[in-house]
Amino acid sequence: MYQTEDGHWVARERHADLVPMHPYCHELLHRLIDRDAVLSRHRTRRAASEIALNALRRKLQALNGTAS
Repeated sequence: MYQTEDGHWVARERHADLVPMHPYCHELLHRLIDRDAVLSRHRTRRAASEIALNALRRKLQALNGTAS
């Protein structure tokens, strides 16, 4: 993602790859990736994000009692 001269943000990702997130949650995801050696080492940002998001989804499903 990058910011244009007029202040608008433009995503380089395909729309199908985007996940809507609250800005605070987005920041937490980046912090998690940056601080976790397993997530950040030898992975692209996209791969690390996918792994982290899948782990968070599993935890949320378990909390909601919808884990399969």
